[in-house]
Amino acid sequence: MNKNNFINFKEFNLTWAEQEFMNIDLGDKRLKERLIMISQAFLEHPEAAIPQAMGDWAASKAAYRFFDNSKVSFEKIIAAHKESTRERIKGSTVILAVQDTSFIDYTSHPSTKDLGFLNDENHQGLIIHPTLILSAQGAALGVIDLQILSRDCIGVKEQRRLKSIENKESRKWLESYRKTAAFAIDHPDHQIINIADREGDIYEFFQEALKHKVLFSHAPDILIRAAWNRKLQQQDHMWPHMESKNIAGTFDLEVPRTKEHSSRKTTLDVRYDEITLSAPQRMTGPKLEPVRLWAVYVHEQKTPDGEKPISWMLLTTVKVT
Repeated sequence: MNKNNFINFKEFNLTWAEQEFMNIDLGDKRLKERLIMISQAFLEHPEAAIPQAMGDWAASKAAYRFFDNSKVSFEKIIAAHKESTRERIKGSTVILAVQDTSFIDYTSHPSTKDLGFLNDENHQGLIIHPTLILSAQGAALGVIDLQILSRDCIGVKEQRRLKSIENKESRKWLESYRKTAAFAIDHPDHQIINIADREGDIYEFFQEALKHKVLFSHAPDILIRAAWNRKLQQQDHMWPHMESKNIAGTFDLEVPRTKEHSSRKTTLDVRYDEITLSAPQRMTGPKLEPVRLWAVYVHEQKTPDGEKPISWMLLTTVKVT
């Protein structure tokens, strides 16, 4: 990213928080000043609890009063942040909208209200699903969607199959794409790609993206790491079909050290093809249609004994040549 696209806060004697929330309207100047103070404190101490971040008890009480004020809302704060994000993306042609899920565990706070179950009934908290905007070089530019979910039960797999996607937690992946598409309408000069890991390998997600791309030409693309060996209309399944393709190229990768393994250098083969996925049969909801995507299959040539090969199957609406 061109460094000239960034505002020099020091030149104007502005902190990051002052610049970020310059135009927010909370109905009270003091609330705006407190938001800036709290945001700057957490920027400097992101790992800290409120008392540690704020520095003293008076500032901590002010923070608690701020969070409890009826004039303050998540919607107003995120709207101001989105405006600043729009300014930051001006220097980037390709924008990555990366969505993922995190669990916020409040099991140690049993009296806290409005929490839900996490992975099991012994843990409670909230599910946070943000969509983070990055430049193609990996610079964080802002958040354009932040879903906060609370599970009222641990669903049984057979019961989930009876629900349509719009009534399931997995709807969060589609919602992220829809918010990204709304963002893209205001930025037709940018190529925006919504990215998800294997949990986002949902057929309705592919169909949602292709539906938008029919409606307007600069709708966001998608890039998903595949989890399922889906059936193709080419009378085959995805993995064996891609393994049968000729190698289009190779690239070297430096694999970092982990607790279990030493670092190593390796070479990966790349194959790609345009494929058509056969539509799965759902018990509820509208009939699904086949979708045409590009698949990129990346697989390690030689793997050390005792280790799993590096292997990625990527599905995308971006044309691969």
